[in-house]
Amino acid sequence: MLRRGVTAATTLLALTAIRSPVAANGRFPNATQLVASPADPKHFLLRTTYGVIQTFDNGGTWAWSCERAVGYSGAFDPAFAISGTGAVLAGLSDGLARSGDRGCEWARQPSLAGKYVIDLAVDPRNAMRVVGVTAGERASVIESIDGGATWLTVSELDADVRAETLDATASDGQRLYVSGALSGDPNNGVLLRSDDGGRTFKRHLIELRGGAAPFIAAVDPTNADVVYLRINVSDRPDGGVGTDHLVVTTDGGGSFRNAATATGQMLGVALSPDGSKIAYGGPRDGLLVASTSDFALRRVGSHSARCLAWRSEGMYVCVPEGELGFTVGLSTDDGASFRRFYTVTKVTELKCAASTSTGAMCPADWPAIYSMVEDDVVIGADASIAPRAQPAAPEPGKGCSGCAADGAHSRASGLLGLVLLTAWSVARSRRSTLRAAPSQQRAPSDGAEQRDGGEEPGRPAGR
Repeated sequence: MLRRGVTAATTLLALTAIRSPVAANGRFPNATQLVASPADPKHFLLRTTYGVIQTFDNGGTWAWSCERAVGYSGAFDPAFAISGTGAVLAGLSDGLARSGDRGCEWARQPSLAGKYVIDLAVDPRNAMRVVGVTAGERASVIESIDGGATWLTVSELDADVRAETLDATASDGQRLYVSGALSGDPNNGVLLRSDDGGRTFKRHLIELRGGAAPFIAAVDPTNADVVYLRINVSDRPDGGVGTDHLVVTTDGGGSFRNAATATGQMLGVALSPDGSKIAYGGPRDGLLVASTSDFALRRVGSHSARCLAWRSEGMYVCVPEGELGFTVGLSTDDGASFRRFYTVTKVTELKCAASTSTGAMCPADWPAIYSMVEDDVVIGADASIAPRAQPAAPEPGKGCSGCAADGAHSRASGLLGLVLLTAWSVARSRRSTLRAAPSQQRAPSDGAEQRDGGEEPGRPAGR
């Protein structure tokens, strides 16, 4: 759905463009994950529906690379992480890919071949340690202590656990959490807690309220017992439409209570660096912020937050480009106003040697991405400003995943680019500042206490 400020004629163009496969794999161009490097404060990675975007100068310039070079395509969204060595890691449906040269060459990890690495987390206390969880017939917890270069299986989870997310904790180096659904139990999800680095786990049940699974949203940086989980109800197993919930446990999974109820999807949740505030956002609710002492939510913006991250320098939000004139914004006042951090007009192609996976695969995909960019002069990845030559069209049968095999994909992409940029221009002209009008409206919260269905003693690998 196109946002305000777009004419009916532009809407018609949008519908025409979106019917055809385009640069965003048939999906409207959006950003869905922002990852910061623990090794370099100027390095960020942005997962988008049209490729992998990175900045190495704190948002001054951005470089694009294609999904195929990493090892995925279509509507799949991998879990990305950046380790203490600066290596970029991608959890894939058939393994794990690692790049040690900022995204030019991607190598698979042999020990994880064929495994679905569904989530990754960098240890906040030691960025050389990265943990992950695999999905499949028997989920397992995996670990690297050398920045993602080598991996070992730490433990296998119970056979009925369908793992979704995991997280390490900043205040306890041995604490790990894994969340997921349970085979044969549509009413409850599970939060698994480990106090020995993932070797054994205790099970805590979470009522799903008609949802599909619980997802770990955040762990308090000062108290490992405080965990926030998003209950995905908007994508119900029966195909119905529901409302997502945010629940919190303050005793490491012993009990849960509702902290917030959305009116639809809750796509982004972020906790402030000191744990005193929490924010969530979605297409219907906009952006809301609350103190974790009372969870009295106040709406600070009406924009459709797609992802959130909260760091010492401020809160980052991902939104559709046409809403505020950027795809990622940075706020230093708890979401009341934002400045541009990433916009599509800044993106250029990541230049890599032809012998690398990115250098070999991505140039054929670049023309479709180029058509989304308005200017003939762009800021290059090396921070220089130079004219960019019009890229050659890809050979028949090649190009971005989701693009047509002939020139139709370029035309559809051009239309989509026009829609994006028209909406962006109108939004920019109508806002002299990026300040959103706050309100004191609260989202409903029932505050009910919910107890789990008991614990199982932690058992060794192979349980």
